[in-house]
Amino acid sequence: MASNKTFTIGFSNLTEESPFCVTVRESLEAAVEKYPNIRLICRDNHLDDEKALANARHFAEVPVDLGIIFHINERIGPKLAQMLMVKRIPIIAVDVPIPLTTYFGVDNRQAGAMVGHALLDWINQCWDGKLDKVLATSETRVLESVRVRSSSTIDILASLPGFSSENVLYIDSGHNRDLTIEFAMNILQRWSDYHHIAAVGFSEDSILGIVEAVKRLGREAEIAVVGQSGTEESFAEMRRPGTPLIAVTNYRPHDYGPHLVELALRIFDGEKLPSHNYIKPNLFTPDNVPTP
Repeated sequence: MASNKTFTIGFSNLTEESPFCVTVRESLEAAVEKYPNIRLICRDNHLDDEKALANARHFAEVPVDLGIIFHINERIGPKLAQMLMVKRIPIIAVDVPIPLTTYFGVDNRQAGAMVGHALLDWINQCWDGKLDKVLATSETRVLESVRVRSSSTIDILASLPGFSSENVLYIDSGHNRDLTIEFAMNILQRWSDYHHIAAVGFSEDSILGIVEAVKRLGREAEIAVVGQSGTEESFAEMRRPGTPLIAVTNYRPHDYGPHLVELALRIFDGEKLPSHNYIKPNLFTPDNVPTP
């Protein structure tokens, strides 16, 4: 059994500059502390491909008994995996899938639909079903697996009368809040003649970047913002009277660690895991946002 051996886990985090990712790492550290026979090595990918590759190389050289990889660029996933697979080191990919590895994270289609239904209800109640434009953020380093967070939301809006895909615009602002603010302000200024605009963020930085752009333009009453992966910063915004942020998912990053350790123990015991393992997101609106 796994409990009778000593194991080393290598975890490369997406970025230590994101509260969500920091919470994921801290939850993993806390979960590992309960198992004296498990050693954890943590590294920061810092949203950078070269650092992610270097971290994977380090895990292969140690070597670790399991690699847990959380990296933004889905295209280099096979390169990251190859470094460990050549040493027969199993891999868990967090939130961004890597071929031939075990996935743990969000069911992005489900999460996008949850937000979409909340947005649809709000538009029907507050704007009498009127929708002129949709602005959605994206990240070119992740492929369809994460883009579906936004596209699934927009699919729900297609039931609105007069909806047209020609009125949907994606901007590639990545996880950069300042870039999101800049891009969103440019688009929203061009859309000054439209007064029923939905904005969809795929991450907390993109959500709050759009919200800031809306505030700077003074268009809180004309733009409804929703998105994914909210934490306390998003919750604080939703508590503000008159906020344009009407719904956000939360992926419970504090629960990632226990789930990851459970999967790790099953791998160490030789169990064959499902290829996809999901954490159920929560949906929050100003009506049920958690108190601080």
